[in-house]
Amino acid sequence: MKTEMKLHQAVGGCRPGDGPAAPRAGLKRGVLATGVLMAAVALALPGLAQAQQGCGGAISIATNPNTTPPNEIPFTGAPLGELVRIMLTPAKGAGTLDLTVNAVQYALTCANNNDLVPCAFGNDGAASGGAPIAYVGNVGGTCGATDGTSTNNGDGTVTFAFPPQALGEAGCTVEFDVTVDDKGTDASPLVLTGAASTFGTCAGGLNGAARGSVAIFLETVPDIEILKEISIDGGATWFDANDAASAPVAEVGSGALYRFTVTNTGTAKLNNVTVEDAELGISPGVDIGMLDVGDFVVLTSGTAGFENLDVDERCANAGQFTNIASVEGTSDDDGSTASDSDPANLICERTDIEIVKEISIDGGTTWFDANDVAGAPVAQAPSDALYRFTVRNIGTTNLVNVTVSDATLGIVDYFVGNLAVGAEVVITEGEIPALFVEDRCTTAGQFANIASTEGESAETGAMVSDSDPALLVCQVQVAEICRTPGFWGTHAGTEKNRSTDLTQLAIDAAGGALSICGATIDNTQVPDYMSAVEAMCVSVQGDSRLQLTRQLTAMALNCVVSGGGADCSGTSVESLFQAANEACELGVANLSDYIAPVDCFNNGGQFDSSSGECVIDPESNCHLRELSESEVFDDVSPLPGPAGSSRACNAATSNNVTVLP
Repeated sequence: MKTEMKLHQAVGGCRPGDGPAAPRAGLKRGVLATGVLMAAVALALPGLAQAQQGCGGAISIATNPNTTPPNEIPFTGAPLGELVRIMLTPAKGAGTLDLTVNAVQYALTCANNNDLVPCAFGNDGAASGGAPIAYVGNVGGTCGATDGTSTNNGDGTVTFAFPPQALGEAGCTVEFDVTVDDKGTDASPLVLTGAASTFGTCAGGLNGAARGSVAIFLETVPDIEILKEISIDGGATWFDANDAASAPVAEVGSGALYRFTVTNTGTAKLNNVTVEDAELGISPGVDIGMLDVGDFVVLTSGTAGFENLDVDERCANAGQFTNIASVEGTSDDDGSTASDSDPANLICERTDIEIVKEISIDGGTTWFDANDVAGAPVAQAPSDALYRFTVRNIGTTNLVNVTVSDATLGIVDYFVGNLAVGAEVVITEGEIPALFVEDRCTTAGQFANIASTEGESAETGAMVSDSDPALLVCQVQVAEICRTPGFWGTHAGTEKNRSTDLTQLAIDAAGGALSICGATIDNTQVPDYMSAVEAMCVSVQGDSRLQLTRQLTAMALNCVVSGGGADCSGTSVESLFQAANEACELGVANLSDYIAPVDCFNNGGQFDSSSGECVIDPESNCHLRELSESEVFDDVSPLPGPAGSSRACNAATSNNVTVLP
C-alpha cells in the first residue's frame, strides 16, 4: 500500500527572537496508536540571524498533493521504508522590504515516549534498528540548482543552499525525500515534528528569516489477512491452493484437512476477530478474540469451534471443489473494519478401469460377454474357443502401467501401456496368441475363466483394477446309461476279493465328490461316512427328503457314467437335476414333486408331466445299455451284469444311516 502524503502550510512572519510558527489552536492531529491526540513539537533552530523590523517573509512546509486539514502529514506506517516527499516554499513576506533568500534549513525531531530525539542520529530505539526518519536527497525545486547543494549536518538538520533568490509573491520551492523506517509501538507511538527556516537578506543588506513547522504523526490502519491451506495426507503437506494449478489432487472418497492462519497485517490492534467458512459449516463466524499488530493465530481441527476443518470425505465426486474462508475484525482505535478472504481448491479424480472378456465359438463371427450360464455360448465337444479383452479407462484421470492377466489361459501381467481418459484398447489373439484355445470343450460341463486388469492413476498413483469372467457351456453327445451304480451287484463296494468299486470310480470321474441336497458325498463306506452307499441304501421310512436324496445320488452317478457332469450338465436331465437338487437342499414344501421324474430317469424312462407316468421306450431305454459303453469303466473287466443288491447296501439299510444332517 502506498501512502499519499498531504499538504501542510504554516505561515508566520519573523520578528527578532521568533521561533517556529505554532499550529492553529484546537487542531486535531489524527488518531495515534494509543488513542491520544498528540500536539506538534516545535524545535528552535540554531544560528538564526535577527531580522530587521519590517523585513518579513513566509515559509510553507508541504507535501504533495494538498491535504485538509493542514499541519498534518499522515503516515500509516506500512510499508516501512516508503518515501515521503517534502516541499518547502520560501515566499515574499508581508513587510515593507523584500526578502532575498539564499538557504533553507530543515530539521526533524522525534517524540518517542515523550523523548525528543534528533531523528537522523538513530538513537530513538527504533524497532528497525535505525533512525525512523532518514534524509534521502534532493529531487528538485525552483530556488536554483538545488541538486547536490544539500548538507546533512549530522545533528538532525539538513541545509539547502542556493544562489540568492529575490522572492516574489509566488516564491520558489525546494523539494526532497525522506524515508520512514519505523512506526513505533502502541506503548510508544512515533510522533514526528518537522520545522524549516529560510536565511537571506532584506533590501539594504539587512538579515531576514522566516519559519514554519509541521507534525508527521502515526495514523493507524486496520488490516488483516487469512491464509487457507489444505492437506490430503493427514497434515504432512499443505497447499495454499488458490487455483486449480496449485491445488492437490485426490481420489474420490478421500478426506481433507484444512487450516487457517490469521494475521494482523495492519497498524491497529483488532478486536472481535471472526472467521467463517460456510462451505465447511463454520457459520456464522467464530470469534477468535483480539489480535495485536503483527500477531497471528493458526486454527486447526483441534481448535474449539473449528472441528469441521477435518472433512472425512471431501471428495464425494469427481471434479474441482472450491470453498472460501473469510475473516473480519474491528480497529481498536476507531472501530473501522478490516476483512480478507482466501479460497482453497481441491481436484477430485475418479480412477477407474473396466475389462470386458468375450468368447466366440465360431471363429470370431459372434461374440458373447458370457458372465453367466444364461449368456454363455453352448458348444459340442470337441470345440475350440476364441477370447478377446476390451480394456477401458472409465475414470477421470489418465492411467499408466495398464496390464491384463488371465491365469487359466496362462496370461500374466501382459503390458497394455497407458490409457487416456475415455480411451479403450481391444486385445485379440494377434497380440496374445493364448487367447485362442484349441479343444476348449473336451467330460461336458461349464467352463469359466476370469480376465483381470489393473492400472495406476497418472495424477495420484492410486491403483485400480477390474475383472470379468467368460463362461462356456460344453455338451457331449452321449448314449445315456442309467444302470444305477449303487446297485451294481458285487461291485457296489469292496466286500469281495478282486472286486472293483465302480461307484467310487464314478465319484472320482466327477472330480472326487458329489454335491447332493447340501451334502458332500465322496466315498462308498458305511456306516457314517457320508457315502453314496449310505445315501442310496438308507431306509427312507416315508421321508420325502431322504427319498429324493437317494434318487438324486443315483441320478448324479448315472449322469457321470453317461459322460455328463456331476450336476448332470451336458445330459438331457440337466435342468431337472439342478432344480430337484436345489429343492432338496432347501427342504421346500413341494420337493416330493421331483421324486417321480428323477426316479423315472434312473429306471430308463421319460417322465410325462401331463399324465404323471414314466414312459419307457424299449428302443432307447438307458437302463438296458451296457456299462462298457462308458469311458469311466474303460479299464474294468469284467463288468457286472444287471443291477442287484449288495451286502454293503443291506448293511447301510440295517444301520439306518443317512448323509443328511
